[in-house]
Amino acid sequence: MQKKYFEKQFELAEAVKLPMFLHMCAVGEDLCEIMTRNLHRFPGGVTHSFTDSAEDRDRLLSFEKMFIGKFLR
Repeated sequence: MQKKYFEKQFELAEAVKLPMFLHMCAVGEDLCEIMTRNLHRFPGGVTHSFTDSAEDRDRLLSFEKMFIGKFLR
């Protein structure tokens, strides 16, 4: 259910042309996979409360205009 509505947030970001503010705790692989499918739909954003692996961090930061606001490792 969460994945379904997370995908819908990209539709909204595209419609309003605003960046996304994401809360990322132990969902690195799923989040990055969904973001990859929707890169064309949002202008960037900030991931807050990041708790995933260094590999997931690097993958997240490889997206253009994505930033990490708080790293909790």
